[in-house]
Amino acid sequence: MNEKLNTTTEHQYIDTIESLSNFYNENKEISWMAFDTEFVGENRYRTLLCLIQVATVNGIYLIDVLKVEDISLFLGFITDPKVEIISHAGENDYKILYNNYKIIPTNIFDTQLACGFIGLGYPTSFFKVLVQELQVKLTKSQVVTDWEKRPLSTEQLHYAIDDVLYLKTLRDKIIEKLEGSQKKEWMYKEFEVWESRDYYQTNPYFHFLKGNQSQSYNQHQKILLYRLINWREEKAAELDKSRDKVLPKATISLILKQSKTKTFTFENNRILERSSIKKFIPELKKIIDQPHTEFEINYVHTKKTKVFKSALTENADTILINLAKRKSMIEGIAPALVLNKTYLNQLRKNKDKPNWRKTFLGETMIAWLVDSPQLDVNISDNKIILSKK
Repeated sequence: MNEKLNTTTEHQYIDTIESLSNFYNENKEISWMAFDTEFVGENRYRTLLCLIQVATVNGIYLIDVLKVEDISLFLGFITDPKVEIISHAGENDYKILYNNYKIIPTNIFDTQLACGFIGLGYPTSFFKVLVQELQVKLTKSQVVTDWEKRPLSTEQLHYAIDDVLYLKTLRDKIIEKLEGSQKKEWMYKEFEVWESRDYYQTNPYFHFLKGNQSQSYNQHQKILLYRLINWREEKAAELDKSRDKVLPKATISLILKQSKTKTFTFENNRILERSSIKKFIPELKKIIDQPHTEFEINYVHTKKTKVFKSALTENADTILINLAKRKSMIEGIAPALVLNKTYLNQLRKNKDKPNWRKTFLGETMIAWLVDSPQLDVNISDNKIILSKK
């Protein structure tokens, strides 16, 4: 094994619009680009992008986003369908680019996702993959570091370069292993999920309704939740603070709980008066006291709360998921990519939508997963027979 301790910092450091323009001109004919990002997300509404590392056929580039405010010349490569964008665990990177710049990748190759199709498991760290596939061992000394501080240290530069230096070689090795296999087609289908606008658009109100308490919310509580979530989004964006710093989930739950059978009041509420939201109480009181609108009533009526299943149905789901996982391991695909409860819910909502998992698991397994039947289990003569009740 090669003990990889990067001692070279050969790269172009881009910290002006002129150097970014040079980068674009050097690379406007490329067919692939490897990239990674370094950022600071703690206690912020919008993640602060600090550095973008890029590798192309022409070399290594480090784009200082704190110095170059307009990075549209770089972003154009991300949205260019003629340029394959190579990443490892790029989901967060693409979400940051969407949230900050509203762009969506169009031709990705994510080596972490791809490793799930060659028997390496998912998710697998870049460090482990390089050891196993390329016999390269990186240093991990800068996993936790301050990427906002300038100038960047030599160690930070080494670490940043390593994140993209091997991506193209790793990508080629994976493609070689999958050549001629149907898993290669399925892998690209999985990449397409990250190339859809729907993947990046989330509804925080809907996510809150997935909680266990939401099942018992009445109409008034659901409308309050809708208002509080919207206010929190707007205030967090205005202050550039994390949502929980502005209005913690626990505080939202407390307000909703105390609003079930009576009008909520902030007066003489020791918990809220001592909390960080004290300065927002006048604003919150105003939105809570407003009468319900027709739009709000109709909106919360269409948003379903979490549906709780019987123990028998949950048991059937567990059995079927475990069978799917076993098939995945036999075929060398990471079980986490094939089926979990999130994918199962998506499958039931989109019964007729094409999906590579349907081909892999087969019509019978898919039909049972969609119907969520109660199962009869018959154990005899060294056999276990499952059948629908």
